[in-house]
Amino acid sequence: MRSPQATTKRQTRDFRVLAGFVSLLFLCGGGARADLASLVIIRPVAVLLAAWWAIRLTREQIAADRWFFAFSGATFALALLHIVPLPPVVWHALPGHDLIQRIDSVTALGSVWRPLTIAPDAAHNAFWSLFVPLAAGLGMVHLDSVGRRAMVPVVLALAGVSLLLSLLQMLAPSASMLWFYRISNTGSPVGVFANRNHNAVFLAAMIPLAAAWATGLREGRLTALKRALAVAATLLAVVVVLVSGSRAGVIMLAAALVGAAFMLPWPSRPQPTGGRRSGLDRFGGIRTAALAAAVIVVPLALLFVGSRLGDTGAVGRLTESGTGDFRPEVWRTTVSLIPHYLPFGSGIGSFVETYLVGEPPRQMMEKYINHAHNDFLELALTLGIPGILLVLAFLMFVARRTWVAWRDFGGHGQGARLARSASLALAVLIAASAVDYPLRVPSLSASAMLIAFWLSRSGNADRARR
Repeated sequence: MRSPQATTKRQTRDFRVLAGFVSLLFLCGGGARADLASLVIIRPVAVLLAAWWAIRLTREQIAADRWFFAFSGATFALALLHIVPLPPVVWHALPGHDLIQRIDSVTALGSVWRPLTIAPDAAHNAFWSLFVPLAAGLGMVHLDSVGRRAMVPVVLALAGVSLLLSLLQMLAPSASMLWFYRISNTGSPVGVFANRNHNAVFLAAMIPLAAAWATGLREGRLTALKRALAVAATLLAVVVVLVSGSRAGVIMLAAALVGAAFMLPWPSRPQPTGGRRSGLDRFGGIRTAALAAAVIVVPLALLFVGSRLGDTGAVGRLTESGTGDFRPEVWRTTVSLIPHYLPFGSGIGSFVETYLVGEPPRQMMEKYINHAHNDFLELALTLGIPGILLVLAFLMFVARRTWVAWRDFGGHGQGARLARSASLALAVLIAASAVDYPLRVPSLSASAMLIAFWLSRSGNADRARR
């Protein structure tokens, strides 16, 4: 049995390694492309760290976070099934492979063993990309509750770096050195990312976490400073998102601001002894109704202000009546292709090739479509029914933990407050995935994993109470 000193030393070491790994991801893992030069650094580091943390696992750690090991095991098993070579008689019988079968016949290739996917190179890339969130999750497994909460200011500090860089990009739009990636939204505030949408959504997701971090119960000399920093960062994030031109970002921003209002400390009051509700209780009902109404009011207010001021950023794009957005056409085509590849899908990571085969000629554009801009549709197309079931299971898990986190709204401990803010942050990333692909970015996939662990605390606390 380890001594307390040895345990503390091990926890400190694991925390520093995990914080360094996440910082590395934000430094050079802000793009979703498969040809990023930094991937030759990120992925080997992720594999090594995942192996290092995996060989040190204990039964107690696996039991405490069995949800993580269940989802990780299912995800890796599904990915492996898509890259294992299959005999030609099996591969040709799979739905959607008839075109390649005809090509084999015409070119007389003979019996070729292929994996399930129609794009093997892309499948291998997708498989190795999974090690980034896996390593982040295994790092969290080795931390206690104090260490996990200590990762919050680390992620918020990295968000602050992205925010400050976004401001510099706004002030100096011609300074090309401020954009780190060759293919990027140059001229727009992208922060440490390659895509303005990913930066905007990330900043929006950090607002509830910043509110929880700045409104802890422990009063001290730094409390006022923390709250001032949180307010200033939130205001600057609003400016950056509105200027970025990200429509998904401004919608997620409005939702995050409303959600963050629930994280603000409210004065506690005793429960009435009689059957009648007190004035304070009635005020609590009014407050809840007002916050719920803000979900509608805040987005409408942003739209009104943007239209009155002639805004050309995200709010202005929301008020446009043009039909220049290509997403609806891509979504319709993707939906039409899904039945052709059921039940197993076209293969993990094969969206580009699948879309090129099935793209209607009237929709062809000068640039190829790299993603469906709706990860739920893309996963349904590439992973088929197993992928759909896996996504539904994860959404049910998030919904369950969110319900547990918010059920006892009177609980204002640090863990409860963090779990509620994590549910809001994760909801922002999941909702943004319906119109984009933020979780395919290494830094954001690792961030989502950390957030999932902060949310999972709600279930642990519920079991402890029982």
